[in-house]
Amino acid sequence: MENALALLLDAFTELGYKRPALESQLMMMIISSLFLALVHDDIDNHDELMEFLVKKYKL
Repeated sequence: MENALALLLDAFTELGYKRPALESQLMMMIISSLFLALVHDDIDNHDELMEFLVKKYKL
């Protein structure tokens, strides 16, 4: 997970986010929550949620 956090930090820094460390931490929390929700089959609007994240972070 530390490697993923470092990669996110580099990415958010390169993208010019004002607070890349906080953005990275938030993204790791989102990823963890999504993983748990997927494992427990708790996401009813998977496609809509993924589209929202893609647009939010301009992926």
